[in-house]
Amino acid sequence: MIDAALRLALAPVLVAQGAWVAARTPSLPEALGHHSGAIGEGPPLRVLFVGDSSMAGVGVIHLDDALPGQILSRLAPHFAVTWHMHARSGATTASTSRTLPPHKCDIAIVALGVNDLTRLVPLRRWLAQTEALIEQLETGGARQVHLSAMPPVGRFPAIPSPLSWVLGRQAARMTEGLAALARRRGALLHILPETALTPDMVASDGFHPGHATYAVWGEMVASAILRTPDTPPGG
Repeated sequence: MIDAALRLALAPVLVAQGAWVAARTPSLPEALGHHSGAIGEGPPLRVLFVGDSSMAGVGVIHLDDALPGQILSRLAPHFAVTWHMHARSGATTASTSRTLPPHKCDIAIVALGVNDLTRLVPLRRWLAQTEALIEQLETGGARQVHLSAMPPVGRFPAIPSPLSWVLGRQAARMTEGLAALARRRGALLHILPETALTPDMVASDGFHPGHATYAVWGEMVASAILRTPDTPPGG
């Protein structure tokens, strides 16, 4: 209730700051690289990457340095990985579900939510859309679904206060709801550790991940895959 009252009182400031951020934040391109391929040796493993600009590698030059590449480089010594990526800048959870083509996969790795946050998608609707996406991935054979928590939006350099405070609070609520959904659905949730956002952790736009963040994120997800008993699920 207090948050809602404050948001209402701050509405004119928040709208102005949102427009200022949109106008001032540079538009960075998606990372270069193929959106599917094969890598590694060992038991077969099919991996599907699903997400928005962070999954598409905005903030680094090549996908090898982005989240997909960081994960694949750590899985390659253990598995013969065939992989596909379905990710684009500006994607929401709902738009991703609508445009995701059928893909047979053993493991699905999902990074979505920031565009739902900035578009003010209600929390309950977003969680329902996320659950529908999980079901969609499981229909494609995914035995493991890895979800990423919301990033520390409130600490992004590109976002001024009080807008940063409001978005940060909502992002925390989204992560809490996602954690409950992950427990109920048997999905795995990955939350990046709280660290200082040094220049190498954030891209030049002050909004997207930098190379160091993708490395930490990729290590976290790959380690979870490698230590999960039913990996590989089969190929």
